[in-house]
Amino acid sequence: MPISTQRPRVFISYRWESAAHIEWVEAFAHELIAREVDVILDQFEAVATSHPDVRTWSQREGAIARLVSRMGICHAFLPIFTPGYLDRIGYRAGRPKRSTEQGWVFDEFQESLLLGNQRRIETVAILRQGEFVDLPPPFHEGNTLDLRTEDDYDRKLLGLALYLHERRAVPYVVTPSDVDPFWEV
Repeated sequence: MPISTQRPRVFISYRWESAAHIEWVEAFAHELIAREVDVILDQFEAVATSHPDVRTWSQREGAIARLVSRMGICHAFLPIFTPGYLDRIGYRAGRPKRSTEQGWVFDEFQESLLLGNQRRIETVAILRQGEFVDLPPPFHEGNTLDLRTEDDYDRKLLGLALYLHERRAVPYVVTPSDVDPFWEV
């Protein structure tokens, strides 16, 4: 792992789908932290609905808005793609989907697109469930990290951490022309 004075910082976006999925996301975040990557994740912030300091809807909304605004200090945005996540961002099965239940996942994804277009953040997609054909453009098998199984999980995670360390100071944006999967070490 390269030694640097500035660690890469990532914002992890996911949908609260099940206890098992939420636990997987938290474990994934801790594995990145162990590889010297700073992580912004809602579970590490006081925004959970069950948190005792978040008593009213307006307090919760304000806390979540502050969390999403922290994306602007990140090097990379990591959406954890699942069928439920794709539904919430309004995209499913290769075609746009109109959803009235988009919520914060939709806002996080839209903010990442805005910052990406300004070359202020890179999106590194993680496929946790579903199929590559279901992903919105520009994501595909060549530029999305496949973590649907535990096969080569440690190698892929190490490759992701190394990639994030190498790219932390460079303005970038994901494009369909990315041909070399960054997790291949």
